[in-house]
Amino acid sequence: MEIEVPVLSSALLDNHRRFLRFVESRVGDRALAEDILQDAFVRELERERDRDADTDREICACVTRVAGTLKPEYADALQQIEIGGASLKAYAAERGLTPGNAGVRVHRARQALKARLTESCGLCAEHGCVDCTCGS
Repeated sequence: MEIEVPVLSSALLDNHRRFLRFVESRVGDRALAEDILQDAFVRELERERDRDADTDREICACVTRVAGTLKPEYADALQQIEIGGASLKAYAAERGLTPGNAGVRVHRARQALKARLTESCGLCAEHGCVDCTCGS
């Protein structure tokens, strides 16, 4: 059985090495570049899935509540980049950071958010549960 890959996702996968080199040249760290690229791929694949708007709002509200408990600079980074759609370069310039330092901050903010969600929602967060009724 062949799995049908949407055209955009297929293009992303076909150009993985090129994207990785590009991102790495901007942030100066291969591991960080891989994390950034992986996050971008995941966001794109999630965008291509048909998801219920109510479920998306519920998840967003839960994640926003938990993100508010992070260090202020981490919460700010996630708010500006993930929610606000700011580019890493623009975020870095606005905060007086190098793009590499901004990338590290965003990476650490994502890791901190993941850890906090796991603490708050337990295994549900770790396994991608979309029934966010944890009440956090």
